[in-house]
Amino acid sequence: ADGAPGEAGGDVGGVAAGPLGYLGGSEGAGRLARYTSPTRRAESQLAGLMGAGRVDRLGLFISAQSQQVGRRKFLCEIDGKTFSTMNLMRVHFERHYAKDADVWWERQVNMDPGFGGVGVA
Repeated sequence: ADGAPGEAGGDVGGVAAGPLGYLGGSEGAGRLARYTSPTRRAESQLAGLMGAGRVDRLGLFISAQSQQVGRRKFLCEIDGKTFSTMNLMRVHFERHYAKDADVWWERQVNMDPGFGGVGVA
């Protein structure tokens, strides 16, 4: 490899690549440093919701009372209806189970004495 673009050891987008063609040095480290795992991202979003004092109680209720049973198939565990998207599932829950979600949320909050003080959306 003589360092020509597109060959191992060449440059990628004007940045010198390592012997196997991957981005080394600060550019590669920067890309890796910017990566956030899905778990860490979810924890961060949850912390943001908690800090903002807002909780999507209906969304949490939907998560607790439904499951994905196949590709593009979501099951409401309350009445057994299936939906092709989570958006349709959410509309179903908004129409039929909004009050149940409120009651469920109050039970969740009352079960954990250290959880108080969080507002609802």
